[in-house]
Amino acid sequence: HKPAFLGEHQVFDQAILPASALIEMALAAGENQRVILENVEFKKALILKDTEDTLQLIIEQKSFKIYHELEPNWEILVTGKIEELKSTNLTHCHLEEIAKNCSEEVDINSFYETYQKSGINYGSNFRLIHQLKRGENTAFAQIKLTDRLEREKYHFHPAMLDACFQGIAAILFKEESSVTYVP
Repeated sequence: HKPAFLGEHQVFDQAILPASALIEMALAAGENQRVILENVEFKKALILKDTEDTLQLIIEQKSFKIYHELEPNWEILVTGKIEELKSTNLTHCHLEEIAKNCSEEVDINSFYETYQKSGINYGSNFRLIHQLKRGENTAFAQIKLTDRLEREKYHFHPAMLDACFQGIAAILFKEESSVTYVP
């Protein structure tokens, strides 16, 4: 099943499966367990076509791999480590403190315009950042799912996670560049 909103995640006018969708797939494999993903490596992008794509997630011991079927073979899209989240893995953060360290307000329209100029086009279902501030090595974003996306059931909605990646990119790429970076 290919949700329609995925077509709104485009790089150079081609719909690309967001990395966040692959992360959601790994998180969902934990079923009712809370899991932590580490050392995640994206090996290859998946260009979405009108045809159905078959993906397979394999978990062995504490590692996972997600494959894409290319008849008659399979190619690896992503690899990483997966383990159960324990209370010792948790880090507490204070949002007010993070927000205080982000004094530079980022204009959201300009932010998404910069992406578009570099070849990344986000449709409305991927433009979920409503407010964005950045500081030295820190970003603070207010993210909200659209009503339509809110009705969909995920462990961590891929569009919302993608918006988190976009916020991180705001601190990594402050200046316009001729190089396209996909968060």
